[in-house]
Amino acid sequence: LPRLHLRRLIFGASDSWLPKPPARCFEREEVVGWAPEILFDIVADVELYSEFVPLCSASRIVRRHGPDRFDAVLGIGYLGLSEEYTSRVTLSRGTSPAIVVAEALDARLFTRMRSEWTFSPASAGGCRLALRVDMQLRAHSHDQLLRSVMGTFAEQQVF
Repeated sequence: LPRLHLRRLIFGASDSWLPKPPARCFEREEVVGWAPEILFDIVADVELYSEFVPLCSASRIVRRHGPDRFDAVLGIGYLGLSEEYTSRVTLSRGTSPAIVVAEALDARLFTRMRSEWTFSPASAGGCRLALRVDMQLRAHSHDQLLRSVMGTFAEQQVF
């Protein structure tokens, strides 16, 4: 490969001559011993993510679109990779299941990034908690790096 193309591949610049990295989906579901409402409130509290979500280096609400919809700047950091992007977060508390959806609006790292948490009462008590993360990264180097940690990340998020 020519040096310029190799640098772009390694450092994540746009490489129109390469196919895009594939779309990825990570899913995890678990029945846990807490009420759905408690878990919903924890996941809906986006401003605290940087304190307890692995790989999250920043989390702040920048604009509200009503009580159940807002834009938040989220930061991701891992092994020298650092990126902030704005996500549109929608809270659906009164539905069954209750849902929290976050979708990236302006990410340079991702072509697509969408996470969906669902919370429903479990038949034996507690909560059936599910997390689904759909993403497609722009650069192959970033795809390889994040793919190596996303399965573990999804498992850590759902106890």
